[in-house]
Amino acid sequence: MRTERDRMIGRLRDAGAKLSNVAHTGVRGAALRWRRARPRRGRKQGFDMPRNLDVGATMAQASQAMTQAQQYLAASTPAVRSSADEARRTFTTATVTAAQEAPMTIGMNLLVHLELIVQLPGGVPLPVQRTEQLSPLHLARVAPGARLEVSLVPGMPESLRIEWGA
Repeated sequence: MRTERDRMIGRLRDAGAKLSNVAHTGVRGAALRWRRARPRRGRKQGFDMPRNLDVGATMAQASQAMTQAQQYLAASTPAVRSSADEARRTFTTATVTAAQEAPMTIGMNLLVHLELIVQLPGGVPLPVQRTEQLSPLHLARVAPGARLEVSLVPGMPESLRIEWGA
């Protein structure tokens, strides 16, 4: 015959509890302490991961991502050939015609592909494409139609540099 204590243990187990300790009170027998069983979700996933891990594919994917990051960084850093070129650098304005975010961030900076029309001295417009690292604070400054202060060496459109402090 089941006692009240056995029925209580059965209800607790049905509710997902595990019997952890029995403390004797002396008057009414044993008082049960129970806790709710916690499912171990992450444990199975953690044990299965080494079996399902393809190291070669993971390394190839990481190598491809690093190559892409190097290309973006090279495109976002204007080349300086000599100090004589820096001395010839002229300051002018450019109008943003298009801005497209690249699928990569470097730290908190976003990579953005910009299409600009640079007004050279003498009024000659020069279309230039540039990839730039932008702080999220400067993102609103490159909306299409915006005017930016830029500098470049005449005859070298790849030397274009946006003067963010101007």
